[in-house]
Amino acid sequence: VKNNVTGKVSGIIAESGIVYLTGLNMGDQLSVNWGDAQACTFLADSLLAKSSDSIACRH
Repeated sequence: VKNNVTGKVSGIIAESGIVYLTGLNMGDQLSVNWGDAQACTFLADSLLAKSSDSIACRH
């Protein structure tokens, strides 16, 4: 998981789909990639504001 604002890696995803994220701020846009192709993006706002435990990716 790459933070498109900072350019840094902000998390990892296990094969089972469990996600570990760190260092997020409101307004951060994140990209999830499998291999070299971008799979989807999402905003950190929904996770931080609601303490949500699910991520909805946009293709």
